[in-house]
Amino acid sequence: MFLIPLVLGALALQLPFIAIVLLLLYLAKVADIGLQRPLVALGAFFIIPVIILLFDPSYSSALPALDSMMGVGLPALVFILALARWRRTTSAIAAAAVSLVIYGSLRSVIFSAHLAEIQALAQTQLQEWMPQLFEQQLYSQSIQIMNLIMPALWIAFQIIGLFLGLMLFHRQLQMPFIWAQIQFPWQYNLLFILALPLYLIKDLHILLLTIVIAGSVLPLIQGISLIINYLSRTIYNKVIRAVLLIVLLINSISYIFITILGFADIWLNLRKIETGGSPA
Repeated sequence: MFLIPLVLGALALQLPFIAIVLLLLYLAKVADIGLQRPLVALGAFFIIPVIILLFDPSYSSALPALDSMMGVGLPALVFILALARWRRTTSAIAAAAVSLVIYGSLRSVIFSAHLAEIQALAQTQLQEWMPQLFEQQLYSQSIQIMNLIMPALWIAFQIIGLFLGLMLFHRQLQMPFIWAQIQFPWQYNLLFILALPLYLIKDLHILLLTIVIAGSVLPLIQGISLIINYLSRTIYNKVIRAVLLIVLLINSISYIFITILGFADIWLNLRKIETGGSPA
């Protein structure tokens, strides 16, 4: 129990996405202890990041250490605590996602200068390898957009990692995971309502954009769940259903509509599924 979270804490310094997936799988393996004593199950995870913070507080070391603790360890801890309280895996993953959005948003503000330096260095290296790309105006504009949304993408990938970890969590505990039955609690949408006042402050528009993009991952997943549910009730051929779903998902424009559909379903519970219930 000590060695695995310790190793995952070190892994999270470099590969937080993989670490968060594996950490939820580990929590499934120690579910009996984790639900009763979550700090015992996860405590070792924080040892290496805390040591790094104490002995090397420079930005280059502090950011990976904080990402490990707050972007991997804390969401996992929130997940297991929420699961112990509510006994609903989708409610627990929603709570963990909120903690990620909050940390990621603060991360984008506190470390904005350092993150900009990292992005600029990456662009410089890319320009050295492929200078012809930067001669194209469209590519230069794309780079500017990517710089704006990069903090949101970091959070979004961590939430995707959380969800993949949730699927492995179900599988490890031999709990069925049914895509068509995913229902996140309506309280999750309050995240966006609480963020709306940021629009009134011009300097915080980017922060609002970060919260909206990152927070939209779960509504997107719920929208996909709703579509799968509808297709399963109207089209009985699995191959045709799969083809239709793939066509939807390879069209980037459809993601906007699927996300809006997910927002609506979180509020209205169109399928009348037990709110926050596990997809089982």
